[in-house]
Amino acid sequence: MDSFARSFTTLFAFTAIGLTASAAAASPWTVPKDKLLLSLNYDFAFAQNEFLADGTYQSYPLEGRFTSSTLRIGGRYGFTSRFELAAELTVKTVTYSADPIIIALPDEPDPIDLPAARASVTDFSNTLVGPADLFLTGRYNFVRGLFAFANETRLKLPTGYEKPSGTFTETFEVDDDLALGDGQTDLEDSLLFGVFVPMTKTFGRADVGFRLRFGGPGHQAIGALRIGQFVGQHVVLFAGSSATYTVTKGDVIGQTFVSNVDDLQAADVEVGVNTIPVDFRLDKDFLHVEGGVLFLPSPGVELQASYSQIIWGANVAAIQSVSIGTAIHFDNLTAESEE
Repeated sequence: MDSFARSFTTLFAFTAIGLTASAAAASPWTVPKDKLLLSLNYDFAFAQNEFLADGTYQSYPLEGRFTSSTLRIGGRYGFTSRFELAAELTVKTVTYSADPIIIALPDEPDPIDLPAARASVTDFSNTLVGPADLFLTGRYNFVRGLFAFANETRLKLPTGYEKPSGTFTETFEVDDDLALGDGQTDLEDSLLFGVFVPMTKTFGRADVGFRLRFGGPGHQAIGALRIGQFVGQHVVLFAGSSATYTVTKGDVIGQTFVSNVDDLQAADVEVGVNTIPVDFRLDKDFLHVEGGVLFLPSPGVELQASYSQIIWGANVAAIQSVSIGTAIHFDNLTAESEE
């Protein structure tokens, strides 16, 4: 029984099956006392479609493409048998590329004023690199065993990168809404429910919570469902979904534009006709699904690969993401040795 209990406890404590595939988003079982888990994950995300604020799904205008690479460095530590703290730092590269457009050529006789002609070209492409957000998480298990019930509080802090703004300034000059994150602080609290079925070696988790978003965006209700299945002794298959819904309207931070036609090309742009300026907010709604595999090659070492996608949303990119990661854990890190 001890060997079997250790197997499912290890699985629950260290299987990262959350939205971000980070260590701090693992099962509702906390890390055992004096145990340290270190994790490293790499995510590659891409999108060429988006969900507008009204939920309309369409291609990015001007052949737009979004890509990002995210490195997640995390650690979890069990201070007691029921309480743990975790931290995770993200480092990102984000790129948005699109065809440039010409708002208006200077109305002058030949030869054309080349500096003025170049100034009339509007280019939305950009790339940013640097530290993104820092996450601090505390979790307490009220119930442990085949059934688990825990509370998790999570704080997201920006690392000082430039905040996003609208695509355009008030004078309709190009600004930028590309950023390494939302540039503001989030505080969320969630209830986590977990269950393990020994006969089938199946586990499940359900979350429900609320996210306070300080600095402008609207507050959000959050929830998730996940399930996993042992295949033999060293492989776990998992799948899940999560949802975020904005319940209060956030502040306007600038102006952007939307196209009322799908797949708008640069040569077809008509400002005010098929390209319409709108207010830009950081409010986002989305439904996210994920599936993947966890490999346990040896005690204390885990390898993970997963694929995820946003399949519905509002004011959000239709992001697809591939993630790989590893985790190493150390038992009795600070425990006093027995004589």
